[in-house]
Amino acid sequence: MCATSIGFTLSQFGMVKHWRVQRSRGWRNRAMINGVGAVLTTATTIIELISKFTEGAWLIVLVIPALVLLFNRVHRSYHRIGALLGIGQIPGPPIRHKSLVVVPVSSLSRLTAAGISTALSIGDEVRAVSVYFTDPDEEAADASLRDSWEQWHPNVPLIRLRSVHRSIVKPIVKYLCDIEAKNKYHKIVVLIPEVQPRRFWDYLLFNQRGVILDRAIRRGTANVVLCRLRYRLETVVDDATAAAARASGPETLRPRAWRGSAIRDREPGRAPRPNRLNATRHALSATVIARSVGCALQRGPLCRRKLTAR
Repeated sequence: MCATSIGFTLSQFGMVKHWRVQRSRGWRNRAMINGVGAVLTTATTIIELISKFTEGAWLIVLVIPALVLLFNRVHRSYHRIGALLGIGQIPGPPIRHKSLVVVPVSSLSRLTAAGISTALSIGDEVRAVSVYFTDPDEEAADASLRDSWEQWHPNVPLIRLRSVHRSIVKPIVKYLCDIEAKNKYHKIVVLIPEVQPRRFWDYLLFNQRGVILDRAIRRGTANVVLCRLRYRLETVVDDATAAAARASGPETLRPRAWRGSAIRDREPGRAPRPNRLNATRHALSATVIARSVGCALQRGPLCRRKLTAR
């Protein structure tokens, strides 16, 4: 009952405000009627709250003002952020600034090539960053990566960052902070190439370093823009299938015709290939007819009765 009376009270006050804002013909009488209703419903609400306060009405007294305050705060936040973003206003003309794109790499692969290609498309200057550790095995892997990078020669410098601890996050964040301190570039973009798995449970196996690096860069830098490149594995499968089809010759790429078609595999300037299935059927039919005729000539009516029975 308390909730119902509160709803009626709010609706009556809302109608009074509506008539005052609209000010149509006869709005005063309508506002007076709704005002009287608002007074009556308010009195009913107060009586219900006092009489049933200990029976649970105190919860309504606490919850409804809290919800109204929450909605008011949300509205103010949207209004403040909209004013800062200039929503509804025409912004100034876009300006192109000098930017640097940093691509973290750990090895050479199609994923690395896709990341470097995308970085060259969106940035004025591109740098690849690799972190190596002080272990002998890691030093050998770093030397192999450096030699492979020189053989690949993508016209992008490979920056090697040394890490005493087995962490790739701190050296990269420190390197980005040093670039920000020099204030040479207006925008610094970190492009993180990642694999987009086919199945949702594969996300537990891939892109763990990208998530950790994303979180650390957001916390440790000021104006670095993060971009996570999703590389679809379906493109690799499609490219491999097309390459295998091209390597096997044009016969693989030729669409198949229906079985029994008289024009199957017909090429310009050539006679159509014989259909083996139809040729076999014709041969069997000719054999059956020949045997039937021979039998009829030799045995006469008896053989004809047997053939009819068959």
